[in-house]
Amino acid sequence: MEISTRFKAQSAMEYLSTYAWAFILIALAIAALYFFITLPSQVIPSRCSFVYAITCEGVSVGTNSLKTIVNLYLVNGQQYDLIGNTIATAVISKSGTANAICSPANVLQSGVIICSITMPSTIPVGQSVVGTLLLNSSVCLQGAASNCQTTQHVSYLGNFTSQVSGAANPIPVSISLSAAPGTISLNTPTNATLTATVDIFGQPARGASIVYSIVSAPASTSNTIAPPAIVTSPGGTAQSILYVTADPNAGAITIEASFGSYSSTNTISIGSGLTNSPCPGSGGILNIPPGGSGYSTGGLCTGYTVNMQPMSTYENYQNACPSNVNMLPNANYYDEVLGCNPTVSTHPGDTCYNTGGVVSCSSI
Repeated sequence: MEISTRFKAQSAMEYLSTYAWAFILIALAIAALYFFITLPSQVIPSRCSFVYAITCEGVSVGTNSLKTIVNLYLVNGQQYDLIGNTIATAVISKSGTANAICSPANVLQSGVIICSITMPSTIPVGQSVVGTLLLNSSVCLQGAASNCQTTQHVSYLGNFTSQVSGAANPIPVSISLSAAPGTISLNTPTNATLTATVDIFGQPARGASIVYSIVSAPASTSNTIAPPAIVTSPGGTAQSILYVTADPNAGAITIEASFGSYSSTNTISIGSGLTNSPCPGSGGILNIPPGGSGYSTGGLCTGYTVNMQPMSTYENYQNACPSNVNMLPNANYYDEVLGCNPTVSTHPGDTCYNTGGVVSCSSI
């Protein structure tokens, strides 16, 4: 009995020593299958890089029943603006080659580039992919994107790795626009601060190229946005100033902030900011006190004189027409009636406006 027990123990040890390598390989194979198939896609790192100039902030590959999309979140890391459309090409051996136009069309220095490339055939969810990237664009060597004088075609080569997820959606982007103040009282030229905020993947997006524009404004307004194009800060915001000089009763100005195909608008109301000054009648005198404001209206309000003290504002409209306007320094006079043409006396710092905007006081 003792000999039999020893023999069995020896046989077991010999069996384990002989086939141990096989057990190890089986264990490694099971671990690999668990790692690449069972674990969620977040475990497999997704990364991309370019040889130079372009920085990759993120890459993802997603598949649904209809398509596979490669999403790229890139940054222009050079000292030149990119102008025109940037074309992205992705090559994946498991699917083929595909191209897409990236957004926005013009990318400022340090600006974000977003590309969503639909591949020619779907790749099953869970598979790991390795691909090649090529960006074709034009750099502005002289000037800025809005008024470039010299361009040069460039290509940027890169690569990426990722694991295919079950969501084939474009990169989520949101943009909002705020204005402060939201109402302007134009008894003097004034301004408002415009703030665009961009989120990508639900997080503040640094480097998004924002372009501001005026969607609508009354013809009697004179408006300037500076700067008209700017990239967002690390907090995802970009600020510009809207400078407004207008008819005090102009109504509203609508501003748009755009990032590629994404945009948001905001409307700034224009209050009169002026006090109704009863018409003094023909031969009468209307006095506007220092820093004060007033306006007159009505078809029978003609032939009167307006005396404007320093820093005051006056407007005549709807057929109200003074015969004389006497302006002391730094006064603002709005003549909104075509053909009125009063006699205007001015001092340094005075500003005159008509329906076309700022004009020489001598031409009123």
